Amino acid sequence: MSTHAVGSHISQTVTIYKAPQKGKAQKLLQEGFTPADFPYNPPYTDGSCYFAGPNDRSIAEEFNQSYKDVILEVSIDRESYDIFQAT
Repeated sequence: MSTHAVGSHISQTVTIYKAPQKGKAQKLLQEGFTPADFPYNPPYTDGSCYFAGPNDRSIAEEFNQSYKDVILEVSIDRESYDIFQAT
């Protein structure tokens, strides 16, 4: 977790981790995360984009053993992280 001052507002950020499937990392870096990249097609895909939490980089590393690509580090503000964590 890190803290950044923006004007008079101090925001905290957390780093979460994503191990994308082979060949998807560059697209995600260039275009961001879009719903089209994570389709809903039961029973194979559930439309979700999974991340390893701030203290769980090892989970992304474990998935990357299969995907054999890279691990993306994504910084997100603490408030947004807490909202998504609760759902």
